[in-house]
Amino acid sequence: MMLATILAFVMAAKIPVTEDFEKAKKIAEVHERPIVLLFTGSDWSNWSKKLLHDVLENEEFQKSVTNTFVFVKVDFPEANHQARDLMQEHYELKERFDVQDFPCVILLDHEGFEISRLGYVPHEPKEYAKQLLSIYEKYQELFFQIKSSDLSLYKISELERLYNEACKLRSPHLVGAVLQEGISREEGVFFLLEKYSQLFRMGKRFSQEAKALRDLITKRDVNNMEGGMLRLALLDFQANREEAIKSPEEVVEPLQQFILKFKDQEKETLAKLNYMISEYFRSHDVLAKQ
Repeated sequence: MMLATILAFVMAAKIPVTEDFEKAKKIAEVHERPIVLLFTGSDWSNWSKKLLHDVLENEEFQKSVTNTFVFVKVDFPEANHQARDLMQEHYELKERFDVQDFPCVILLDHEGFEISRLGYVPHEPKEYAKQLLSIYEKYQELFFQIKSSDLSLYKISELERLYNEACKLRSPHLVGAVLQEGISREEGVFFLLEKYSQLFRMGKRFSQEAKALRDLITKRDVNNMEGGMLRLALLDFQANREEAIKSPEEVVEPLQQFILKFKDQEKETLAKLNYMISEYFRSHDVLAKQ
């Protein structure tokens, strides 16, 4: 009975659109289609209105994506008239996917793994459809290479390529799979730096894991041959800028220390760091020290 209901739902519309995420998951599972979550503010966000009316309801868009995606409108209207259960489900989805801005478009595969996410910028409806289709096509290609094959057979350089492509796509579980394999096998610092940066963005800079990674990066790349020490200095500079209690001199100290320690590095790198220091001092009315 449930299958018949789902099939009837699909056939009733040019493209499957629902506000019920659980219903969308069942449709996606039956037809092995990706899900497009449309986080919108339908009565207050102008870009949400354009996405819903100019794109989703456009005939050219619908023709392009028919039988490819399942669309879920996760709406947050200002004049809230939603049923309590639906409103609760939408807020849970917002929290689960950490959605901050509207509209936000998140693609999931039929198993619920995040493929990618994007906002909305003015596009011809057909072009927006092409963008969604291109993202899904790239995801399928990467999924086959990463999740459906033995990553241990790949060289480190190939893992780096896959990792960069997964990051560009913004697919968390593909990124995570390659990152884990890379950390376990590399002798350099590429993947160590990526994991450390990830923890840094998550506010876990002082965790035991982050400290252990930093120590290993420093040990492996003590002479900055792979750019590890420079990356750490830039991250420390970023962290210092975010701490209002630090003075301008304390903020730029990681960059100054790098310049002193690695004064034989290529001149272009040192020039860029000196420029960053000067600009930071200038923005805080501090006379740059020579």
